[in-house]
Amino acid sequence: MKLPTVTIAPLALLAAVAAPTAHGMFRFDCFNNLVVDRVDPIVNPGVASGHLHAISGGNGFSKSADGAAMKASTCTSCPIGADLSAYWVPQMYVKFKNGTGYGLVESHQIVYYEPRPTGNETVIPFPDGLKMLAGNPKLREAGDSIEQRAITWVCIDYDNSHPEQQGIPNFKCPDGLRGQVNFPMCWDGVNTDSDDHKSHVAYATDLDGGSCPDGWQKMVKIFYEAFYSVDKYDDEWDGDQHPFVLSNGDRTGYGFHGDFLDGWDKDVLRDAIDQCTDENYFNSGECPPLTASFSSDAPEEKCVNEPEIVEDISPVTALPGNNPVDGDTVASTAGSSSSTATETPSVAASVSGSAASVGSGSAGDAAASATSAPAQSSDGASVGGEADALTPTPETPATSAAPEVTSEAPTSTPETTLAPTPTGAGLILGNPPEETKPICRSRPKMPPFRRVQVHTWSTNFRAATEIVEVAKLPTPAAGNVVVKNHFLGINATDINITNGGYGRTTLPINCGLEAGQWDLYVGVVTSVGEGVTSAKVNDYVAFQHLGAFAEYTEVPATKLIQTPELSPAVIPLTVCGVSASLALEKAGDMKTNETVFVSAAAGATGQFVAQLAKLAGNHVIGACSSDEKVAYLKSLGVDRPINYKKEDLSAVLKAEYPDGINLAFESVGGELFKAVLDNIAVLGRIIVFGNVSHYHGDSGPEPQYGYQQNRKMQLRSASLRGFLLFHHAKDVPEHLERLLKLIKEGKLKAGIDPTEFRGLESIPDAIDRLYAQKNIGKLVIRL
Repeated sequence: MKLPTVTIAPLALLAAVAAPTAHGMFRFDCFNNLVVDRVDPIVNPGVASGHLHAISGGNGFSKSADGAAMKASTCTSCPIGADLSAYWVPQMYVKFKNGTGYGLVESHQIVYYEPRPTGNETVIPFPDGLKMLAGNPKLREAGDSIEQRAITWVCIDYDNSHPEQQGIPNFKCPDGLRGQVNFPMCWDGVNTDSDDHKSHVAYATDLDGGSCPDGWQKMVKIFYEAFYSVDKYDDEWDGDQHPFVLSNGDRTGYGFHGDFLDGWDKDVLRDAIDQCTDENYFNSGECPPLTASFSSDAPEEKCVNEPEIVEDISPVTALPGNNPVDGDTVASTAGSSSSTATETPSVAASVSGSAASVGSGSAGDAAASATSAPAQSSDGASVGGEADALTPTPETPATSAAPEVTSEAPTSTPETTLAPTPTGAGLILGNPPEETKPICRSRPKMPPFRRVQVHTWSTNFRAATEIVEVAKLPTPAAGNVVVKNHFLGINATDINITNGGYGRTTLPINCGLEAGQWDLYVGVVTSVGEGVTSAKVNDYVAFQHLGAFAEYTEVPATKLIQTPELSPAVIPLTVCGVSASLALEKAGDMKTNETVFVSAAAGATGQFVAQLAKLAGNHVIGACSSDEKVAYLKSLGVDRPINYKKEDLSAVLKAEYPDGINLAFESVGGELFKAVLDNIAVLGRIIVFGNVSHYHGDSGPEPQYGYQQNRKMQLRSASLRGFLLFHHAKDVPEHLERLLKLIKEGKLKAGIDPTEFRGLESIPDAIDRLYAQKNIGKLVIRL
């Protein structure tokens, strides 16, 4: 379910991107998969294909699509409107260790366009309707040919870099796995397809350039990155063997491949090739010919297609199409009309090198079933998938005997036809329940919990995020607990997370907190991992965690704060209150009998700064944006509330405080920062806690940076001091204890905005209220 509203422009962390070359390129991250379906209009036109694909691009895509159909698309799941092409790769599955079958691994694609001329060579756009394949789904071992070197994998690990390699790495990748496809860039100048779907194109003498065969023309090169969230399935490893398998049954990854069907506006692509070759355009919208049709924001309504092949795709007891998995026997897919109770021999022995590199599966891998399916797919495509089934053979009825597994083109069985189901019916990400139950095709099986994920980089929280359904509650690792969240806190910096302001990584990511100032969750412990003694089931706790807005969250026990009751009152105190206390002491060096200025003084953190400064014996000035907030600040004891929407802040400070401000807590930026800078006292200190006026990209008038700022600070011997909470983590318990004591004594108020927000769906509304400057106190979500 998508959170109501806008945005996106997914860009993976630059460090995770393949190193750009000297020739330049432009690239884009598709907003979402157009569809996950068992179709391939290049290899298996008009019929079901041999295995499942994740497809991105124009919605003219279908099992019978050609270039004309793609150009007739009415939308695309990628960000360039002039490009209605289709891009697809095999879907990846995780094999469940408990023997219940397989589940989809979440994925998305990034596409690179790389003009690679040699000398004065002209690089051309694709001929209209070009079809291309790269890779061979039947391969199960490494090789030295350029075709094999064109397919690689990279383990994404931001703490330790790993070189690209052929085949899926057999070690855990903490930040995901990337499959890479280099397409041919040489064209015979005549054909847009060929009998084997490869002979009309060729690789140059080098993957990243070089010469084409004599008489051939060089096209712009396409390079795919397919990202798979394998890091979510560390618990499914069987010892030192990874649990992943491609939809064509390949556990080695050597059979990874990609397909492309052209749907470009050729004039636009030609101009982009000509004008955007000298630098790397990680944001394709900055390439001038692409700017007009480029969207950095995901559409409010996603561009998606209904699957044409109606079948269960996750969780399943056998891969769609009944593809046998290397080293395994195969159980029939639920609902398949063509499967029989005949055991299929393992294909590992017939695939060169695969038995040694993949390992063998146990009897339980076949979903603990005494039945197994024919090695042939139910739609007539062979188990290998694409290149081994170029032309569908006449349909034959299913028989009681399983055909022998071979690499020859198989016979075909009737395609299963069922009543249409809603998009995504039968699609459940993650682990199935311990006991596999029949799947209802007319209604998707609902997973146990939901969380918010960022699918697009944007400051527009609505457009950047969606609510995803997770099929299985997390099982806490050693030292961790699982908490059922009842209350969530909102921070201004939540949109910095959705915009990648603290570093961009592979999307999607969970959201809800940032380095230094975390959103807080209050809830009840539901399960405890090995070695945890500080918490038990049914404890009331709060926590700060680099995790997600979610109904359940796995948290290190060391981050838990025990609370006496299940109450939202804890939320403003443990993050905003502690931040205020530490900032005043550590960065502000707060004294007594000083003049203290607080921007956003009626906000979640400002309210604590104002009260703590007053308790320390200081004169407090509080800036706010409404008369309602002025009244609230007076109730907190603020000496001079200033509604800067009605009063000239700088003029008031100059007239009423001619000696200047001794200490300022500044979190807004823009004109407020300028007013503080112009009125700072000799030996004054400015705590920089945030820059909210710039978070949405609307910075307003620029503050005085550079020479003017430095000169003013120097002439007054003033100082500018930054603050991030996580730099003072060791001091949090002490300051929290102080605050709790003040609350108990009635000396400190922890204000919560009175507006009620319920459910994950209300998070964007709460953030909108914050940026509309309407909140008084902390914004809290009740789940």
